[in-house]
Amino acid sequence: TIATVSMLASLPLVGFAVDRFGPRIVAIIGTIGFSLPFATLYWLTDSLTHFYVTFAVATFFGGGSLPVVWTRMLALWFNKRLGLAIGSALLGIGLAGGVVKPFTAFLIADFGWRTAYLVVGLLPILIALPLILAWFRPPTIADQGASAVIEDYGSSLGDALRDWRFWALAIAFIPIGGASAAPISNMG
Repeated sequence: TIATVSMLASLPLVGFAVDRFGPRIVAIIGTIGFSLPFATLYWLTDSLTHFYVTFAVATFFGGGSLPVVWTRMLALWFNKRLGLAIGSALLGIGLAGGVVKPFTAFLIADFGWRTAYLVVGLLPILIALPLILAWFRPPTIADQGASAVIEDYGSSLGDALRDWRFWALAIAFIPIGGASAAPISNMG
């Protein structure tokens, strides 16, 4: 519950930060901000408060490592076949789940749960962060070709909040998200 509430609090801020500062800086902060608190569970004490605060901090900053950031960058790079680009890129979520769960089970069985928290917590810093630093950049005019025109389009937040289509999509995400996310914690 604490992780969910923390994530709910962070996502509108993440969306604002992506629009204001760009997806790259949000991805960097989100990756580090999720990874380090999660890895510190290696030093977990018997304090329930310690556990709750760690998950609250990790999930709050973890909002900056979620698809809202990555899909924004994809939308900057792809104007043709954007759906295919997003769908293909988001395959990483399922692939990681398929690899990390057995890897975590191995770590727990051979090295203990503390080491599993440390190693799994550091994976985003060791794998994703170098990739973000190297290649996670918005395109330039040169990247899109000489005839490309980069334009700002879409609605303002106020316009979106007054549009029934925004609310229809936002409400539809609730049961879709619940149906797809709820069983994940019980699988593996």
